[in-house]
Amino acid sequence: MFPPTIAVLVITSCLLAGASIVLYTVKNGISPMPTSAKVRQHLLSIIWELRGETEGRSVGNIYELGSGWGTLACAISRQITDTTVVACENSPLPYLFTVVRTKLGKYHNLALKRQNFYRLTITPAELVVCYLSTEIMAKLSLKFQRELRPGTIIISHTFALPGWQPKQIVYVNNLYRTPIYVYCIPRTTLAATAQL
Repeated sequence: MFPPTIAVLVITSCLLAGASIVLYTVKNGISPMPTSAKVRQHLLSIIWELRGETEGRSVGNIYELGSGWGTLACAISRQITDTTVVACENSPLPYLFTVVRTKLGKYHNLALKRQNFYRLTITPAELVVCYLSTEIMAKLSLKFQRELRPGTIIISHTFALPGWQPKQIVYVNNLYRTPIYVYCIPRTTLAATAQL
């Protein structure tokens, strides 16, 4: 049996961790949900397919906005080792979990950023991956248009970018037939954005 002091510390730690998750879920408008294994597998296949379109060259910097517990960012980092994967998460507990996970797993090409992704400069990205919500995707739309270079790929699973025409939609063979939306920043966006 644990001494009462240890039991109180464990209970207090669990309550604080739970409160942190709830607080950041309310603040962010979405909880940190891991990407399922099947969806992760399809996303990696799409990224490899895009890599084939670049004649085997790296797809460049890959950014995951709202990386949560790091399941997707770590999988991308492990599979695609010749590029930098930037995982951005502002909720402290999932971020710390990912920090520990990356230290134990030796993900050398994974850079973690604990910040609000609305404030993150995403211009260096050549591929952006998201699992967010419809509302957040709508808010990100203008940021994508302003900051991403022509030809940059955006992959969002489950939630589409409102008002955008996907280059491709892949449906995962799972219970929900989860859609994965693939977008490409068009060449004309840069000129239109410069006029804003």
